[in-house]
Parts: sequence; C-alpha cells; structure tokens
Amino acid sequence: MVRSVRILFYGVVQGVGFRPAVYRAAVKRGLEGYVMNCGSHVEVVLKGGKREVEEFLSALNHEIGPLVRIERIEVKEGNFEGEGFIIMPSEGKEEDTAYPPDIAVCEKCLEEMFDRENRRYLYPFTNCTNCGARFTVIEALPYDRERTAMRDFRLCRACREEYTDPLNRRFHAQTISCWNDGPEVYLMDGEGRRIETSDPIREFSRRMEAGEVGIMKGWGGMHLTALPEVSGRIRELYSRPFKPLAVMVRDIEEAERWGEINEHARRMLLSPQRPIVLVKKKEGERVHLAEKVAPG
Repeated sequence: MVRSVRILFYGVVQGVGFRPAVYRAAVKRGLEGYVMNCGSHVEVVLKGGKREVEEFLSALNHEIGPLVRIERIEVKEGNFEGEGFIIMPSEGKEEDTAYPPDIAVCEKCLEEMFDRENRRYLYPFTNCTNCGARFTVIEALPYDRERTAMRDFRLCRACREEYTDPLNRRFHAQTISCWNDGPEVYLMDGEGRRIETSDPIREFSRRMEAGEVGIMKGWGGMHLTALPEVSGRIRELYSRPFKPLAVMVRDIEEAERWGEINEHARRMLLSPQRPIVLVKKKEGERVHLAEKVAPG
C-alpha cells in the first residue's frame, strides 16, 4: 500500500550534507517526494510503500554524515502528487535553530589539494559537504549559497557539475569553489598596499620566517601570526602579558612535542572541529618553545 508521510527533522541538519544524504537514501529505496530546508528544520515528504518508508527511517542514521545531529523528529501525514524525488528550494524564515560549526578540511579534500593533477591543487578554500566553513560564513538560515559569504561567487561549469551530481560528495554543497570561480588570495603590506607576487601564501611564509608579524584573513576572521621567537610583539599588540598564545602545528605528532597530550585532548585535537585545546607545556632540554608563547 502506497502512503505519504511528512517528516520534520530538528537539530544540526542544515549545512552538514543532510539534504544530499536524504536524497540518496530515498532514491535508493524507490521513494518519491522531496526534501527542503525550512527556517528551523528540514522537511521531508515521502511517498511509497510502508516497508520502504520504514526502511528509510531506520537506515537514515547510518547513511547521514558525522556532522548531522538530529535532536527531534516529527512524523505526520503527508501529501505528494509529483514524480521522483527532488531537493526543493528552501522556504521559511530564520527561527531558533542550531547553526553548524566550522569543520576542518577532510582527508579527501586534502588529497585533492596536494594532487598536481587535480584542478584544486593548492587551492586554499577547498571544501565539500563533509568539511569547510559553516558558522563563520552563514549569514542567515535556511542554508543556501545566497545566504553565505560565497553568494557573489558564481559556480563555474565544473563546480556546477559536481553540485548537481547525486553521487558526488559536493552534491548540493553550498560553499564549494575552485581557482576558476572562488575568492582570490592576495597579500598586502602594513599600509594596506597590495604586494605583487605570483604566490601570496609562499611570500607570506617567507616574511614570517624573516621575523615579521602578519595577519591571515580566512573564511570568517583574522589571525595575528608570528614565529614563536618574536611572539612578544603579538603580546604587545594584543596587550596580553601572560595568557598563552595559540600554537599552530602540522599534526598530532608535532603537538606532542610541545605539550602533554592526554586522551581527552587528543580526541579534541583530532575531532572534525579541530578546536584550540589548552594543555600543559612540556618541560625539558629538548623542548625549545619560546618562553613568551606560554610564560610560566
């Protein structure tokens, strides 16, 4: 017997790849209907056999991404007169709903970033449905590109093909871009004048290694940066005489060189959010972290 149900999902369900996951799960089971971002939730209408609908609901938790956090589900009678399963344009106004957090670059995006044959080779703003900026670029919900900091960057043909391919991990990923259609990386001096260079990131690194203090502006904020040896200048600029400064490291192994990393800290450092974690500084002759980074 064919039935239609309307399901409302509440929680962190926008900006985390939930709609693409719902689409694939529904199509896989031959269900018709739609999925749509609303102001405070995601609405799903399913039309199909009772067994297929129940299978969809029981299997969804295993098919959604790790960033989704469903807090509440409401199941009601639904109605769908169309054909197939589609992702509908968002509706509704922003209400009391959870914004998704920023997520560190995933392994697949990193592999592409360092693959010389990939069109995103060394592209610093790469992301997909599983990673990238969310909280810092979202201006309002429902979550769509036109309500993010990427609204002025129109997708190129290649990005558009990824965006519309249900089997691609960038399917309906709202903030994707590449060298052809995304933000430009550039370098400026202390007076705000643009520095002409073919590789702004490499030139920035060279100046950091020479002992200068710099500011990196990313997706949603700025970071004052310097080598540990000249971190005293950052303390002067911040008027922060004692509070520990954040130390950027390449990986968990390098973090263990400087700090005492217990299991809780390790889980936090390796979590998708990659937060700043406060740990005890290591002591000893082999530890050469500048004193001004973390006095005392």
